Amino acid sequence: MRMNSDFSLKRACGSDSEKAIVFYVPSLFCLRLFQRMAPGLQARGWVVVFLTHRFSVWLRARLAGIRCYLPRPANGPVARPYCSPEKTAAVKLGRLSIAAAERVQDAVWQALMEICERFPVKAIGLWNGLHVESRAASAFAGAYTLRTIFFELGNIEPKLFVDSEGVNAASLLARRPQILDSILPAPDEISAWRARLVERSAHDTNPPQAKGLAKINFWLFLDRPAALLLRIPQPSPVSFARAVRRKLRFWLFSKPRSVKPLGRYVFLALQSSTDTNVLLFSQHDNLSAIAIAAKRAEELGVRLVVKPHPAERQSDFLSAVSNICASENHLLTSWNTAELISGAEEIIVINSSVGLEAKALGKPVTILGDSLYGAFSPQQIAAYALNHLLDFDPFGTALASPIVIERISALIEPTP
Repeated sequence: MRMNSDFSLKRACGSDSEKAIVFYVPSLFCLRLFQRMAPGLQARGWVVVFLTHRFSVWLRARLAGIRCYLPRPANGPVARPYCSPEKTAAVKLGRLSIAAAERVQDAVWQALMEICERFPVKAIGLWNGLHVESRAASAFAGAYTLRTIFFELGNIEPKLFVDSEGVNAASLLARRPQILDSILPAPDEISAWRARLVERSAHDTNPPQAKGLAKINFWLFLDRPAALLLRIPQPSPVSFARAVRRKLRFWLFSKPRSVKPLGRYVFLALQSSTDTNVLLFSQHDNLSAIAIAAKRAEELGVRLVVKPHPAERQSDFLSAVSNICASENHLLTSWNTAELISGAEEIIVINSSVGLEAKALGKPVTILGDSLYGAFSPQQIAAYALNHLLDFDPFGTALASPIVIERISALIEPTP
């Protein structure tokens, strides 16, 4: 589509001495994360602005003294490039139609135009970057030559992944893994890290993102009515009643028993059925992965062991997996992942972080989808975990350190 020529880059970016960064904040988790970065960025001269479709995020940000804005329905057609709504989780899962997704993207585009009228925006920060609203925001940044920075969970350490182009298989790092060669750790440092990885993994049974699954987000009591009243476009609309029903099914569904496999086996680590990695970076879903892994186990003359992702929310999907495993005599278990990796003949993943961990420990790994780490050497995996990821726990409470802020600033500061 034709770009809006009335919006000048000079007005958006201000003078060279002025700079603002807009963070799109899709959840309370991201609010806490970006709030912990804000003081360090402000100390370096950045004006920090939040944009969100969640009224609860807007309210808490404003109470904390952070500039925060809510998108509104666009005033007529918005001149913007196509933002690929079909390549988003909400559309893939049937939660939004293409037309509804484009209305969300129009609203985000208009909101960013208005924010850039008020502040000298130089950069946009996004969590994941693969959702409906994020695609519009990253396209906006590209159209007006703004820097982008994408954040995601560090998938082998309690650290933070950052990239200038995207996350997972869409990242610059996935395209150019040789970036890691300039920060390779010493051999003794790699050995010590692998020993720590085994020790830590043996005690960590659930990732942090799985620990709050049984809780109901009572902020939905506020978010949903506010969205209707204020006409805030919702990238992934969820009613409170639907959320309660989903939680009830989650509570009532019988989770896999923690059974240690005996004998030889192939280990298949499933991913969350709503993970953007599965939806957007693989031709195989979890159910087809079971069939592929079963064939491989048969070739090796061993049993297939299947572990659902600890953060899986969909009880219908878990029930389907349970039925398949029961009928095909596969072992469905929630046994410790590190021990499952250690004892397996082979590990099969779509693009899960389990594959990255297994590769780091020298185990044979088959990757069915596009992944961040598919081309990483063992040394590059160590460099990724030790030196590339930001030493910033996404689920922690501490403010971002000066070193972390320096790394973030290096990605978003304009080059001379």
